[in-house]
Amino acid sequence: MPPAARFITLEGGEGAGKSTQARRLAAALRGAGLDIIETREPGGSPGAEEIRRLLTAGEPARWSPMAETLLHFAARADHVRRTIRPALAAGRWVAATASPIPPWPIKAMVTASTVTSSPGWPARCWAICDPI
Repeated sequence: MPPAARFITLEGGEGAGKSTQARRLAAALRGAGLDIIETREPGGSPGAEEIRRLLTAGEPARWSPMAETLLHFAARADHVRRTIRPALAAGRWVAATASPIPPWPIKAMVTASTVTSSPGWPARCWAICDPI
């Protein structure tokens, strides 16, 4: 019997190596026979990708800090509802890269979790592994 599905996020700022590490992790897990999807934040679902475009295109200072934070949370809510939860419910693992918004909102939306680090990963990368 395969292990229970897990939700893993790699958090960090631009250039921290999140995407590279997520690809490596997904490849290793696929090699071990696990079904895993790769996704990102902001983004990862059609609605969240639309919000990502709002956040990344145009004048950087057009959003107040509060408005930008709320857009990130709106993208995250759509991502969890439309991508992460359905994948976990189907028994798939999820590897997500995320912007440096505190991880507790996504943990609260998915399930209780523990924070772990992995030897060999860049010091700027860390992961949150959530059992379903």
